[in-house]
Amino acid sequence: MSATYFKDPEGPEWATDAAMKEYKDGMAKFAPRADPNEAFCAYGWTAAATMVKALQGMKEPTRAALMDSIRQMDTEIPMLLPGIKVQMDGESDGFPIEAMQIMQFDGRNWKLQGDVIEASAQGD
Repeated sequence: MSATYFKDPEGPEWATDAAMKEYKDGMAKFAPRADPNEAFCAYGWTAAATMVKALQGMKEPTRAALMDSIRQMDTEIPMLLPGIKVQMDGESDGFPIEAMQIMQFDGRNWKLQGDVIEASAQGD
């Protein structure tokens, strides 16, 4: 048993998913020696897509504008599981993803279990 918030690149349920196809095509083009079925590669792709959204949200090319963009993020990243978003709420919120879904290994692949669980963090 474990928990996740992004799509498993080896999961058969994502074989025809548009975001997974884009990810695997991108990996073939930009990182042909990397294994696109490696979960760490999928995580990196998802993190990079989040950074792209942050850069697109900047009002000017400064560090302060980048930080403002990040602090106000409320976006869906295609490689995240359905129902999970990157969502921040100003300076007091340092937790961009506060949801997950339980998964269980069946001896071959991870299988999602139940619904997305909201796990809101409380900052001090």
